Amino acid sequence: MTTEPKTILAAKGRTIRELPAKRGSELTAAEQAYCLSAFVHRFTREHKPKWAKAEWKDGKPYPVQFASDKEWLEQTLFAVTAKGNLDHRVIECRCSPTWPDNPELRKPESANLAEVLGAELT
Repeated sequence: MTTEPKTILAAKGRTIRELPAKRGSELTAAEQAYCLSAFVHRFTREHKPKWAKAEWKDGKPYPVQFASDKEWLEQTLFAVTAKGNLDHRVIECRCSPTWPDNPELRKPESANLAEVLGAELT
């Protein structure tokens, strides 16, 4: 008998775009806390990952991607189970940075997650 791996990039070869998903702001408080501890590469004013401590272009610091962890949760999709609970096996999420301090980095097609993913949110 074989068992499913505990951690998967996307279920059975599907990408995160093909999985049922919810915005982080729609998850329970416990699921949100889990996401904030498990997804350590987000860059908000409240959370600076290791990669953001290095210099970016021309010795400048990396620009903040989200104003807060709350905004990151609002702008990020997480895979969920058929019952709508966070799928802890999936180790990727989908987000579109809002670049709160650098509007010149915003692209019209990625201004917010709803526009990027369209019908996938429904």
